[in-house]
Amino acid sequence: MKEEFSYNYGDYFNSDKFVKMRFDISKKLLEPYINGKAKILDIGCYDGAMLEVLKRGVGKIDYTGVDTDVLALDIALKRGAKISKVNFETADLPFDDDSFDVIIMAEILEHLRNPLKLMEKAKRLLKQNGVILVSLPNECTLYHRFKMLFGRGLDGMGFEPGYHLHFPTLKQDRELVTRYFKIIKEDYWYHLGVGGLLERILNMIPERIIKSIVKLQPALFSRGVIILCQK
Repeated sequence: MKEEFSYNYGDYFNSDKFVKMRFDISKKLLEPYINGKAKILDIGCYDGAMLEVLKRGVGKIDYTGVDTDVLALDIALKRGAKISKVNFETADLPFDDDSFDVIIMAEILEHLRNPLKLMEKAKRLLKQNGVILVSLPNECTLYHRFKMLFGRGLDGMGFEPGYHLHFPTLKQDRELVTRYFKIIKEDYWYHLGVGGLLERILNMIPERIIKSIVKLQPALFSRGVIILCQK
């Protein structure tokens, strides 16, 4: 059976500038905590792209990735990750309590039937002074509101397998995270892939202006939030 997201294997985080933006923000938030001694767990690591980003300027890091996609995990292994195949919906994470300095959950919770269960597991695995980075979508942008108004649906995928099961707002993202962790910092990323004439017009706007607008009104214009937390 063909893997659902195999079109993204490899270096898509470099070829898509908006995905690259999300990775760069994540690296910036995690930089103070990444070193050769820190034990890092990436839950939903996919093909280990985050490992490639985090080790830039640091060198070798202690990075463990878990995912359900065996082909993606094979790529992560070749990139230097320790890997573990886990079905997040049905299986426990095979690690000891309080065993990781850094935990990453990037764009994974919205795909699960029960994201609360995984949050509880992550809290158990995080060391007392560790940090966790959670990346979540904003499905209530101005663009999404217009899509709903004209009956197009939030994500346009309908009943396609493997896509989002939850469609949170930024407020709901924060409410989820603060049920388990204390927020230290957060930042936002955006996406201009709206298609057609509108996308061409938006791409003509200087990037610094778009970033300023996103910072000013993230609930309306950010595609997602990246939150750094502690216990």
